[in-house]
Amino acid sequence: FGPGIQREGVNITMSSASFTIDTEGAGPGKIGILCTEPSGPIKVDMVSSGIYTYSCSYVPSVQGTYTMEIYFSRKAVVGSPFKIQVAGGIGVVSPTRRGTMTKATAATTATPDFKILGPGLNGDLLFVNKTLKYLVEARGTGPGKIACTVHILGQQIQCTPIVSEVKDGTFCIEYTPTVAGTHVMVVAFGDKPIPKSPFNLKVIDVSKVRVSGTGLSGGIATKWVEFTIDSSAAGEGRPEINISGPTNVQPTLQSGSDGVTNVKFLPAIPGKYTITIFFGNQTVPGSPFLARFSKPESGKVYILSGPGLKQDGIVVNATVQFSFDPKSVASEKFNVTIVGPITVATAEKHIQSPHAIPTITKNTNGTYNIIYKPQLVGLYRIHLNLNGKELQDSPMEVNVTDPTKVKVTGPGIQEMTDGKPVPVIPIPETLQWTLDCCSAGLGPLQATLQRENEQATNLQITTVGDGLYTIKSKPDCVGQYRLCVKFAGNAVPLSPTFVLTNKDMPCDVTKVTVYGEGVSGNGAQTGIPLPIFIDTRSAGSPGHITAMLTKPRGEVCDLKFKHDQKEGVHVGEYTSHETGYHKLSIYIDDKPIPNSPFSIPVCKPTAVELSGSGLDWAIANVPNTIDILTDEAGPGKVAVEFEDAHNVEYTLKQISEHNYTLKYNPSVPGNYYITITYGGFPVGKKFQVQCKSMESSFVEDIDEADGNKPHAENSEKKYFDVGEKSDIQLQKIPGNKQKINIEIKGPHDCKISTKETNNDTQTITLIPKNIGTYQLYVTQGLTKLNGSPFIIKAVNRKAIKLSGPGVTHSNPKEQTEHLTYTEQLKWVLDYTSTGFTASEFNATVNGGKGYSQTLEIMEKDVNHASITFAPPRCG
Repeated sequence: FGPGIQREGVNITMSSASFTIDTEGAGPGKIGILCTEPSGPIKVDMVSSGIYTYSCSYVPSVQGTYTMEIYFSRKAVVGSPFKIQVAGGIGVVSPTRRGTMTKATAATTATPDFKILGPGLNGDLLFVNKTLKYLVEARGTGPGKIACTVHILGQQIQCTPIVSEVKDGTFCIEYTPTVAGTHVMVVAFGDKPIPKSPFNLKVIDVSKVRVSGTGLSGGIATKWVEFTIDSSAAGEGRPEINISGPTNVQPTLQSGSDGVTNVKFLPAIPGKYTITIFFGNQTVPGSPFLARFSKPESGKVYILSGPGLKQDGIVVNATVQFSFDPKSVASEKFNVTIVGPITVATAEKHIQSPHAIPTITKNTNGTYNIIYKPQLVGLYRIHLNLNGKELQDSPMEVNVTDPTKVKVTGPGIQEMTDGKPVPVIPIPETLQWTLDCCSAGLGPLQATLQRENEQATNLQITTVGDGLYTIKSKPDCVGQYRLCVKFAGNAVPLSPTFVLTNKDMPCDVTKVTVYGEGVSGNGAQTGIPLPIFIDTRSAGSPGHITAMLTKPRGEVCDLKFKHDQKEGVHVGEYTSHETGYHKLSIYIDDKPIPNSPFSIPVCKPTAVELSGSGLDWAIANVPNTIDILTDEAGPGKVAVEFEDAHNVEYTLKQISEHNYTLKYNPSVPGNYYITITYGGFPVGKKFQVQCKSMESSFVEDIDEADGNKPHAENSEKKYFDVGEKSDIQLQKIPGNKQKINIEIKGPHDCKISTKETNNDTQTITLIPKNIGTYQLYVTQGLTKLNGSPFIIKAVNRKAIKLSGPGVTHSNPKEQTEHLTYTEQLKWVLDYTSTGFTASEFNATVNGGKGYSQTLEIMEKDVNHASITFAPPRCG
């Protein structure tokens, strides 16, 4: 909407024709614009003026029909292409809000000799950084030139616009205002002002409007809310407000002499309201605002809380959580559906997104914990349903961003990336940085500049394009400055950045020595301080030390040094709570010291995950396994050491980048001590493992019981099948009437029951639910069963798969394949999720005339093995 997109009303005398694109409700996407005038394509400038709105402008230069094509996510928007008739007369168009427009006649001040045309002469508001063009006709006045000067009321600012002669007797004045206020334009012919000169031009700066207050985010329906609009630095103008929602809302405005307007309104119905604020027919920064108003507290009994419901600040690929407390409402069924990222196709659908799947856990106190991990940037809607009805606050919207995709360019950035000294900027040169947030999503930006030992100052952020921003500052004092940039509340890569505006005494850095654990290169672990010593005693002057630690995610922190007891020795330290490779850059007088920057791998041994039965017990003369997972532990290497070992053979195999498997084979039973380190640091405690012989490890192989002790009998089963019943017979002590006590420990639940068959025996029935190794503890009174605890292995034999020649048919009578006996036959054994290892299988081939051969089973990986056989003859 806007005058620049209407079919009629655009005139070539206009400095620019403008219109607005509003994408609210269309989801995330990019805008494309192509404008063609009669002579060919022309440029259209577009800047973001709010979360969902974009201000566009172009300069009409010739008469005729213009074609404006507008695309969103590569698809033409409704009405595109637009046909615009550009006239050549002196009419001008005055834009109004939300697509309406009024035609007006250009303010014309004329005498028989002079006529001036252009924007703002009739009191219309003008905007900073927009070039203004005025045509001055001075015909029949004799020889002479037009001159023009502009000064701003109340400010000591004066400038001279560009004046050029278009044709005989007609002049063009071009002027770009940069600050808000009343600009007094004096137009003279020769040395005399033309009639009605000077002209007062009212210029506003919408970016200087500040809006604040709780009413912008929401509240409780039927209660008054308020917010304030501060336009004191934006120039003359009057704010306009449009509030749309479930019902029409008419706000009350009270303007003060200080440029601050208080706004109050009363939402009568609960729901979502969109608050759009205009200043000079343009949306102010942050507008439109989305406010949610809930029912009065008497009608709402549940509680929703947690960071997973924050409207902004959720980072992509980060696990977030929120909780739901139904209070007194019976929660028979509670569902959460997350839709997103919201696009035109998904905006009205209620389909669970594969990119943010929630996990719901019901607590014993009746509350719920919900966690989810959004995998894509964009807007998500969280639908909450209790007992078949959607909650009052549902759906809730969260905005997922990726601050790591923000690209910052400017002073200090490239130097930090290349490991070069901090740049020195001469005063009073202006510092300028560019922020590219195109791939980071939608979120608020914040930038501060802080001189050492002083408070940080907020910097103004200027929008220069779709997702592109600039920040500027002109330091007036020498010293070190620190730039911090945050996007959606999170630090962006390479923030903070440092620049210097001074130089200290020279120092011969080639004679500087550095030592200490912090620069040894042996690695570090999170949370442990590492000292650094810088010895400048042989370098002459101590110099000015600058040290920066760049963390893996791009965050930079500066390190402080102090003098040691020895003059010329400086002591510092750093502690990192983030895993990964850190870069430590140390400079003296802006020159890097020897070997700087230092690369320091930082790991977190406590994040290493260990699993497997080999951590708790082992069986002699068979491989015992411990799985090691390091994906959350940072850089480092796994190492293993056995103490008091009786000739233990072991292999440590790296399965993938962060996955290791330790297999060890103790030769005799006994106690073993295993120390596992990562990055040179111990992982947990020293593990004590009890090793048993094969004969005493399985229930069916227990020796004949001592007559004075209870014992178990199960001579048939070596393994127990998951989901199926397995019985174990217990033989009690004759005459002992004490109770049999049974306890089972393992990685998963195992259903267990007992039944007394007669006075001397008792039956234990096991139904393991999942594969794994379990320990069965049995006592009668205070007497432990001979061999207890017993090792029980639950397996899933039904999941074993064998593929290859002769085993591809379901009917055994059809299992015949005709092959050439010179071929080598190969089978693949798949025991994924069965509980077995390759060493527990054996394979035999039998043929005619009593032929029999045992085949070797070769382990391919933790879940697969291969079997090969070369037939010696036909048959």
